[in-house]
Amino acid sequence: MQMLTKQRQHRHSGLESAGRLIRTGFYVLIVCLGISDQAHAGAEALWDSAQYIDVNEVKPGMSAYCLTCYSGTTVERFDLDVISVVYDMSPGQDAILVKGVDERLVKTGPVQGCSGSPVFIDGRLAGALAFGWSLSKEALYGVTPIREMLGIGETHNMSPETAPPEVAAAYSGRDYSKPIDFSEPKIPREGHSQTSRSMALSMPLMVSGFTDRGVAAMESTFKPLGLMPVQSLSGSGDDQTVVRPKSFERGGTMMVPLVSGDVRMSVLGTVTEVQGDKIYGFGHSFLGIGDVNLPLATGQVHTVVSVLSSSFKLGSPLDTIGALTSDETTGVAGHVGRTAPTIPMSLRIEHFDGSAPRQFNCRLAYSKLLMSQLIQGVIAGAMGSLNTLPEEHTIQYSADLGLVSGRHIAFSNVSSAMNVQEILSEVLGACSMLLTNPYKEIPLASIEVSMAIEPKNSTARLIDAELSDDEVEAGDVITLDLIAETYLGPKTPYTFQVKVPENAQPGSYNLVVCGGDSYVQYLRRVSPYKLVAMDADTLVKALDLLLTIRRDRLYCILELPPSGLAVEDMELPDLPASKALILRSPKRTIQILPYVPRQETVINTDTIILNQYTAKITVVK
Repeated sequence: MQMLTKQRQHRHSGLESAGRLIRTGFYVLIVCLGISDQAHAGAEALWDSAQYIDVNEVKPGMSAYCLTCYSGTTVERFDLDVISVVYDMSPGQDAILVKGVDERLVKTGPVQGCSGSPVFIDGRLAGALAFGWSLSKEALYGVTPIREMLGIGETHNMSPETAPPEVAAAYSGRDYSKPIDFSEPKIPREGHSQTSRSMALSMPLMVSGFTDRGVAAMESTFKPLGLMPVQSLSGSGDDQTVVRPKSFERGGTMMVPLVSGDVRMSVLGTVTEVQGDKIYGFGHSFLGIGDVNLPLATGQVHTVVSVLSSSFKLGSPLDTIGALTSDETTGVAGHVGRTAPTIPMSLRIEHFDGSAPRQFNCRLAYSKLLMSQLIQGVIAGAMGSLNTLPEEHTIQYSADLGLVSGRHIAFSNVSSAMNVQEILSEVLGACSMLLTNPYKEIPLASIEVSMAIEPKNSTARLIDAELSDDEVEAGDVITLDLIAETYLGPKTPYTFQVKVPENAQPGSYNLVVCGGDSYVQYLRRVSPYKLVAMDADTLVKALDLLLTIRRDRLYCILELPPSGLAVEDMELPDLPASKALILRSPKRTIQILPYVPRQETVINTDTIILNQYTAKITVVK
């Protein structure tokens, strides 16, 4: 039996390595074999046949039990029956199928939040409850073997870039060779299906600080990550009658506080095993990205909510006493006594209904992968908790992204009839690029967002334009009169005085008048190098430029003939175009484009112009 066990373990290591090769496309086979060997060695070093039972010793019909918490902080025993053992259920991984026979399990069926609950067979730890079936009529669970969990955290080599494709997509969704575009679509991660098929138990995301409508507004953000937002009964965990655990124990509640403060968001799961200051839990991945550094807290369970689709634990975090450090396919691991980094976020919302401004101050777990989702969750939850936005609305907003370097990326703008779509696009897009660009991480130190909501539509269109003359001489001044019509509102006149350069050569010139969004598109076309990131410094510079282009402005552009060259982000108007042949070389990758000089005039408006006016003027001798 011992020889058979070792043969199976080595075979599993090879299969797991090949599975990782297929999933990520970044590993070579020999590296994967080495990684599996490290994890295997880590598990073997901890293996104690007196404490643990191997999957090969488990037979259908054996009695079992699990430890978990259904109320408060007290760990209880729940009886199970072993139904079957499934070998190679997924590459390199086996599973034990068990059915709950305790009447409490029979009543609730599979429970989200029980992930990680330790299962004992023949008095020894066999593994952790890890997956189940939604809409199941029985308390049927899949168990991840403990041998596969003990190797968690031994390889220290995974990263978001080498994670499974659905996670890595969050990092590879942008093309940095093109001008920055906040609306550029990213590949979404698949969420858990609600059909009756086996799946990792979704983890409840306990949320407090928002109304039920605010929590519902967060679902689209967190569901693709396998997290189910649930409004917690008490976010603070300050109930003085609760016994507050000083450490973790098998079957106890473990929580990952992703947001703390006025808003709280915490993932709830169960502890499988404790080895010194290291704990193991969940029995399946959290996000599957390898090394992490997230806060880890004890927790209490208020109750188990029994529902037909999938029951779940309702709980709250208690005391943060460690850090989650590893997130792998077969579970998570963390260490008591370690501290995970967090950063402050403030959100202020002024509503036109006359209510006092709402201020949310919280701290976000510092995670490159999760930062955008956490920011979006806070903003979506806060907005959803307020009175419903009217169909016609305008939001004046500002944001300040503080960097660890001491620099700030600060901007303000206006959005109309777009809910918070444009605000999220800019704030999340900027944060994502700072943290996950291909050059180097630009760490964030703080996030501040402020919004003021007005019950009006501020969009407008140019409906008339009159040019004083379309045939001029060098040095002449042209008058351009425009009329903009607001949505269901008055007409507003605007006037530009455009001076033709003294040295303008005879020929045809373009004159363009447009709003902020069209002006950004114009820059992407004639000066793309201003919005392209070639390294970390030019990324920050491009963000600064793009984020300070206001929508409530009218831009008048007189486009002049190309003159000189633009080399990367440098404009060289006096450099002859013939020099481009000398600068271009198969050995160089620098970008060389014609430099398009122009004269620009900007007028502040109270509206967002949606269209543009284009005319041609002719300069004669």
